[in-house]
Amino acid sequence: MKLTNADVQVFAGGQIKVQNQKVIFCGEIREISVVGDGNKTLLRVRLSWRARGQGPARNPRRWVNETTGLDFEISLTQFYITNIGKGRRCLRNVATNQLTFLYPPSAPSLNPSDVVGLRQLP
Repeated sequence: MKLTNADVQVFAGGQIKVQNQKVIFCGEIREISVVGDGNKTLLRVRLSWRARGQGPARNPRRWVNETTGLDFEISLTQFYITNIGKGRRCLRNVATNQLTFLYPPSAPSLNPSDVVGLRQLP
């Protein structure tokens, strides 16, 4: 499955979760786009907030707000993309085994009220 800029727009306002063997973070997607083509395709993401999981990456004990890393890019050149239900996508990097999950606004992964230090808007 190839991911296009039009495909990812449904995730604006939703969430992204990125996980490898050591680290996991989750955040709310403010802007998202796919840029480039061929060997230089990138997923660009701008977050409204970002939380890092503390404890094991597979099952963090708690989530803590981070104020850095709100803008980042992920290369899509070595990814397998699969549908995982409810409009969600899983992107797996075949070289590093990093997992990136995209959640639409209707099916978020993390409740912002569960993030330590994240100030909620009224």
